[in-house]
Amino acid sequence: MAILGLKRKEGEELNCNGSECYKLAFIIITAVSLFGALVSLTLVIRTRKFYKGDIYNKFREEARTVENELVMTQNKVGPA
Repeated sequence: MAILGLKRKEGEELNCNGSECYKLAFIIITAVSLFGALVSLTLVIRTRKFYKGDIYNKFREEARTVENELVMTQNKVGPA
Protein backbone atom coordinates (compact mmCIF):
# COMPACT_ATOMS: atom_id res chain seq x y z
CA MET A 1 0.00 0.00 0.00
CA ALA A 2 2.88 2.34 0.77
CA ILE A 3 4.21 1.93 -2.77
CA LEU A 4 0.87 3.02 -4.17
CA GLY A 5 0.77 5.95 -1.78
CA LEU A 6 -2.24 4.61 0.06
CA LYS A 7 -2.71 4.64 3.79
CA ARG A 8 -5.05 2.51 5.81
CA LYS A 9 -7.42 4.40 8.02
CA GLU A 10 -8.21 3.04 11.45
CA GLY A 11 -11.46 1.04 11.48
CA GLU A 12 -11.46 0.68 7.71
CA GLU A 13 -11.63 -2.87 6.34
CA LEU A 14 -9.37 -4.16 3.64
CA ASN A 15 -11.63 -5.14 0.77
CA CYS A 16 -10.58 -6.82 -2.39
CA ASN A 17 -12.97 -7.37 -5.25
CA GLY A 18 -12.39 -8.62 -8.73
CA SER A 19 -9.88 -10.69 -10.59
CA GLU A 20 -6.79 -8.80 -9.39
CA CYS A 21 -7.20 -10.20 -5.86
CA TYR A 22 -7.24 -13.83 -6.93
CA LYS A 23 -4.99 -13.62 -9.98
CA LEU A 24 -1.89 -15.05 -8.27
CA ALA A 25 -3.87 -17.87 -6.64
CA PHE A 26 -5.41 -18.86 -9.98
CA ILE A 27 -1.99 -18.82 -11.67
CA ILE A 28 -0.53 -21.05 -8.95
CA ILE A 29 -3.44 -23.50 -9.11
CA THR A 30 -3.21 -23.62 -12.90
CA ALA A 31 0.55 -24.26 -12.81
CA VAL A 32 0.19 -27.06 -10.24
CA SER A 33 -2.65 -28.65 -12.25
CA LEU A 34 -0.63 -28.57 -15.47
CA PHE A 35 2.38 -30.04 -13.68
CA GLY A 36 0.20 -32.84 -12.28
CA ALA A 37 -1.22 -33.54 -15.73
CA LEU A 38 2.28 -33.78 -17.23
CA VAL A 39 3.45 -36.14 -14.49
CA SER A 40 0.36 -38.30 -15.01
CA LEU A 41 0.89 -38.39 -18.78
CA THR A 42 4.55 -39.33 -18.27
CA LEU A 43 3.57 -42.22 -15.99
CA VAL A 44 0.98 -43.45 -18.48
CA ILE A 45 3.54 -43.47 -21.28
CA ARG A 46 6.18 -45.22 -19.16
CA THR A 47 3.84 -47.96 -17.87
CA ARG A 48 1.91 -48.59 -21.10
CA LYS A 49 4.17 -51.46 -22.15
CA PHE A 50 3.83 -53.15 -18.77
CA TYR A 51 0.04 -53.01 -18.77
CA LYS A 52 -0.22 -54.09 -22.42
CA GLY A 53 1.53 -57.34 -21.51
CA ASP A 54 -0.08 -60.12 -19.55
CA ILE A 55 0.68 -59.05 -16.00
CA TYR A 56 -1.47 -61.83 -14.57
CA ASN A 57 0.28 -64.61 -16.50
CA LYS A 58 2.45 -65.54 -13.49
CA PHE A 59 -0.61 -65.95 -11.28
CA ARG A 60 -2.42 -68.04 -13.88
CA GLU A 61 0.58 -70.37 -14.18
CA GLU A 62 0.71 -70.79 -10.39
CA ALA A 63 -3.03 -71.53 -10.27
CA ARG A 64 -2.69 -74.15 -13.02
CA THR A 65 0.21 -75.80 -11.20
CA VAL A 66 -1.77 -76.01 -7.96
CA GLU A 67 -4.82 -77.28 -9.84
CA ASN A 68 -2.77 -79.98 -11.61
CA GLU A 69 -1.21 -81.09 -8.32
CA LEU A 70 -4.66 -81.30 -6.74
CA VAL A 71 -5.99 -83.41 -9.60
CA MET A 72 -2.97 -85.72 -9.44
CA THR A 73 -3.38 -86.12 -5.68
CA GLN A 74 -7.08 -86.94 -6.06
CA ASN A 75 -6.30 -89.53 -8.73
CA LYS A 76 -3.76 -91.26 -6.45
CA VAL A 77 -6.14 -91.38 -3.49
CA GLY A 78 -9.14 -92.40 -5.53
CA PRO A 79 -12.81 -91.78 -4.89
CA ALA A 80 -14.07 -91.93 -1.32
